Amino acid sequence: MPQDYTVGEVTEIYHPGKGNKQAVFIYKVKGNAFENQVSIQEGQKPEVGEKYIVQFPEKFNGKHGLMRLDLPVGGDLVPPKDGWAELPTSVL
Repeated sequence: MPQDYTVGEVTEIYHPGKGNKQAVFIYKVKGNAFENQVSIQEGQKPEVGEKYIVQFPEKFNGKHGLMRLDLPVGGDLVPPKDGWAELPTSVL
């Protein structure tokens, strides 16, 4: 399934009763804000306020985004309103 990309920000980190810690994040596509969460894997140490690439299925217009904790983003990278069709080379 084709993916688009944008930037999301970690808003909360919590540890559920079972399993890995979770990072809650928010991101915007086409002016709509979405919130989701991702499991934090061993060796990953995201902090609240940090930004990462979020990939989402092109056909869902922003819904069902997955934060890529392996792709941190500097503060000066601003995504287009609709997101990128390809991962920006400045992130690779």
